Amino acid sequence: MSQRLIDLLAEAAEQGTAKRANTARLLKHWEEIEDALKAGYTVKTVWEVMSRQGWIAMNYDAFRRSLYRLRQRKAAASSVPSTQSSPPAPFPNAPITPAARKPTSPAKPTAELGKLQGFVWNPVPNEEELFGSDEEED
Repeated sequence: MSQRLIDLLAEAAEQGTAKRANTARLLKHWEEIEDALKAGYTVKTVWEVMSRQGWIAMNYDAFRRSLYRLRQRKAAASSVPSTQSSPPAPFPNAPITPAARKPTSPAKPTAELGKLQGFVWNPVPNEEELFGSDEEED
């Protein structure tokens, strides 16, 4: 009779060292733990229930550290990029052409850019610029 992998892991956890046994027990209940945390239960509540049920035999700090390590492993495993996939196109139906990758030209010619010096502060106001010339009022 063939046993499921999860059952074999549980048996190995019972026979292995305490540290590996607890990690294997956490892996056995990993989906349930993640579902409970997503549902809003605290890590401490999950630990209390699992300890009370006899599913794990570790203190709260060890439980938190183990969860952290397992999450890091899962994140590292899921973030490994595939060597066969290509980067997604900016628009799903548009082909990527070399012209699309070139930077756009500046809006102003470079001759005009040389004239721009930036802001220069003059503490003495030019009344003609502020109020206009007197000739326009006549």
